[in-house]
Amino acid sequence: MAGPVGRLGPFNPEHDDWTLYCERVDFYYIGNGADTYKTLRCLLVPEAPTYKSYEELKKKLEDHFAPKRSQIYYLSEFYRCIRKPHMSVAEYMSRLRLLAKDCGFGGQLDVMLKDRLICGINDTAIRKRQLSEGDDLTLYSMPHPWS
Repeated sequence: MAGPVGRLGPFNPEHDDWTLYCERVDFYYIGNGADTYKTLRCLLVPEAPTYKSYEELKKKLEDHFAPKRSQIYYLSEFYRCIRKPHMSVAEYMSRLRLLAKDCGFGGQLDVMLKDRLICGINDTAIRKRQLSEGDDLTLYSMPHPWS
């Protein structure tokens, strides 16, 4: 992938004309991200990006490319996560932590991770070993296959 086209330095009020600088910024973004700029332009119709603040433009693109989903969506992704055959238990645990980020578990995070670790492990021997610990089993006391 090619790097950015051109160079855009910071605005210097002592040497730069504001209007010309804004035009340079516009052309810089158009030249370095035509597809994204086109998407942004479509999202803002009938207004043009030049009439919006940077924060407004960023928010518009964020809503389009990474929309915030409902908590039930994130919970569903977390609960459906099963360890893949090629995935180490450490990788699975890392994946669960990432998925739990937007679930709202709060102080129950370790309990939920422990439960998913047990339920999502597709290795019967590992699961039996973990379940043999009884009701006092915690995320940190459970026998980990990597230890």
